[in-house]
Parts: sequence; C-alpha cells; structure tokens
Amino acid sequence: AEASLKLVAITDAHPGLRPPMLPRALALLTEGYLEGGRPDAAAIALERLFLVEKDLDERIAIAERLSKLATETLHDRELALRVLRAWTALDPTDLTPQIRLVPLLREEGLTDELLDILDTLSLDPMDGGQYALEAARLLFESGDAKASLFRLRDRASFDERCRDAMLEI
Repeated sequence: AEASLKLVAITDAHPGLRPPMLPRALALLTEGYLEGGRPDAAAIALERLFLVEKDLDERIAIAERLSKLATETLHDRELALRVLRAWTALDPTDLTPQIRLVPLLREEGLTDELLDILDTLSLDPMDGGQYALEAARLLFESGDAKASLFRLRDRASFDERCRDAMLEI
C-alpha cells in the first residue's frame, strides 16, 4: 500500500506521467481503503482509477462499483450522478446506469435530464411502460397534457397501463 501511495503521489506531482502500473496501484489503494473502513478514500481512488483505466470493460466495471459505493455506502448523490452519467456515456446501450439515474434525477429535481432518460428507458419492450408513464406524469404535472399524451401514444396499443392513463388525461 505504501508503494501505491508513493506512485500516486509521484503522478500527482507530474500530471503528464502515467506509469503502466498506476491502475494497479489505484486498485490496491481502493481495496486497502475499503478493508480499512475508509470508503470515502476508496471512492477517490476508484474515481481516479476510472479516469486512468483505458480498457472499456474495466472502466464500466469500475463505474458500476463506484456508483454502488456512492449510493449505498457514501450516500453521495453528486458522485453517483457524475459516475452514472459517465457510465451511460461509455455504453449508451446498457440500461443499468440509466435506471439507477432515475431516482437520483427525480430527487434532485433535474426534470429535463430525467425526461431524456425516461424516453430512452420507455423504448424497452419489457419494462418501458413504467418509464413512459412516469414521463407522462411529469409532463402532465408541469401542465403539458399534449406532450404527456404523446409519451403514452406509442405504447397504448400494447400496454394497458398506458392506454388507461391516456383515457384519464
């Protein structure tokens, strides 16, 4: 752990320096911090690891782990939002980070971004109805009944909940 700390300190002092063992050093620091009961320091090391890791699959795995740490242990919404947004940008086809963004965006009142995510999630043939309903509800509550109906229209032919919601509007 001490060698990892020294390597990280050297790279901090020389921002252009990225030794090949830096990701491994950050991974070791992360584990050491978690084992030592310092999830806040582990999150910092994991976020740095996310930034220096080049392999896409590894970056996605790091983002997933960091987002869980941020939401479940640290209750750090800002970090969770940042990581989930980055994860979504890395792999827009993976709905997992977008699903995890929904409650955070809702709690933060970030309605425009929430509507964008809900629109994407509503395309899912299995679970899209619940997201279309939520988007429609948000729009209806903001006074835009026409846009609310539009969000439900495409799913109403095969999703009874959306059809019923359209009738109520």
